[in-house]
Formats: sequence, structure tokens, C-alpha cells
Amino acid sequence: MWISEAYAQAAAGGLGGAGAGIVQFLPIILVVFIMYMLMWRPQQKKMREHKAMIAAVKRGDRVVAAGQVKVQDGSTVIVSNNPPPQPPAKPTPQ
Repeated sequence: MWISEAYAQAAAGGLGGAGAGIVQFLPIILVVFIMYMLMWRPQQKKMREHKAMIAAVKRGDRVVAAGQVKVQDGSTVIVSNNPPPQPPAKPTPQ
């Protein structure tokens, strides 16, 4: 009974053919667009700003590093706020 009604609606000009395919993919397209606007676009903007900031650093500028800093010759300089550990004190003879 219901199947014949569905055929009648499709024959009467309901969503059939290419129009139905677009309507089915519309939610997926909408989700991708929202993800682009809320996630990917701000991340790309942040990356562009970061690259511009790194490119603007000149010799003699003060920078704050969080971790390791790579030097051009390939060696690694470890930056730390903690002083290096001191060797234990020698006991004094009594």
C-alpha cells in the first residue's frame, strides 16, 4: 500500500533523479563547510601569523623558548630556567 504511494509521489514530480542526490549530500557538504569555518580556517590564519612572526626575528632579538632550540650548525642548545645540578659537597675530615 505505501510503496504504490511512494511511486506516485516520485512520478508526480517529487525529488527524483539528480535532485535527490544533491539533497542527500547537502548535510555532508554543510558539515564540511562548518568544520572549515570553525576549525581549518582559524588554524591556517594562526599558522600564517606564526610564520610571519618567525620570519621577523632578527639577530640580537630576545626570544623566549619553550624547550630545545636548534642552531644552524645542527647542534642543540637546551634552554632551561633551572640551574644545572651541583656536584655533592665533599665531606670535611674531622
